[in-house]
Amino acid sequence: MKKIDSDSFARIGICCDFEKYDAVREMGYEFIEMFGTQVIEMSSQELREAGKKITGSGMPCIGLCSYCDERLPMAGEGYNAAAAKEYAKRMCERAVRLGAGQIGIGSPKARRIKPDFTYEDAYRQMTEFVRVTAEIASGYGIYILLEALNRDIADMILETTTAVDMVKEIKLTNVAVVLDFHHMTVMGEPLKELYRHIPYIRHLHINRVGKDGKDKRFLQPEGIPVYQAQADAVYSYGYRGAISLEAFNTNDFLVDAEQSYLILKEILKPYAEI
Repeated sequence: MKKIDSDSFARIGICCDFEKYDAVREMGYEFIEMFGTQVIEMSSQELREAGKKITGSGMPCIGLCSYCDERLPMAGEGYNAAAAKEYAKRMCERAVRLGAGQIGIGSPKARRIKPDFTYEDAYRQMTEFVRVTAEIASGYGIYILLEALNRDIADMILETTTAVDMVKEIKLTNVAVVLDFHHMTVMGEPLKELYRHIPYIRHLHINRVGKDGKDKRFLQPEGIPVYQAQADAVYSYGYRGAISLEAFNTNDFLVDAEQSYLILKEILKPYAEI
């Protein structure tokens, strides 16, 4: 299956499990991102059927998010470079069968380190983790996108600048950043500084931050000025890639996902024809 380049498709997508594929396609979403933790557990038949459906429906799976869980630590006790390579190979083999051309490395549960483990050693290990994953992915034509998280859910790479610095240090052409506005908001990062990072940002995630700062919620009309400011902070400075809704907490997925799509379509209208 041909992989889709992030510069060649429409901008609005959604992170969701494959069972919601038909529903979000009917809403108007132009692509999905599937969860790596779901993809890695699919049987060969399930994977084959998913790839066939994606090919036949016209709405691509452009990438994977939720790469791994705590069973594959990126740093700290239990880190294993050989295990990272094996996992990357298996995930990339599955990603290409779905047409996915990028894999996001967020995975907060895999980025926890114990207090007695030095940050320097953990940083070295995580740099190696991303590097070996990207080296495997390069053989499949896949980008690896590092995501900065926040201190409430992870211990490593908690600011956009730190993620960009690691990408620069790795120096591989298939390593870039996926920017998540949720984590930026929780960490208090100013939007006005994002223009400096545009060359390293290949993908965006957007959502509404819950009251406790931990929840990724669906978009609501009253938040449009916030979402517009976030979009403007990257698109007005030359970002031309895609944006995905990544939200989880809802009492009615169909209603909230459709409303979020319409909001995203509205805030991206100034950039839709560029």
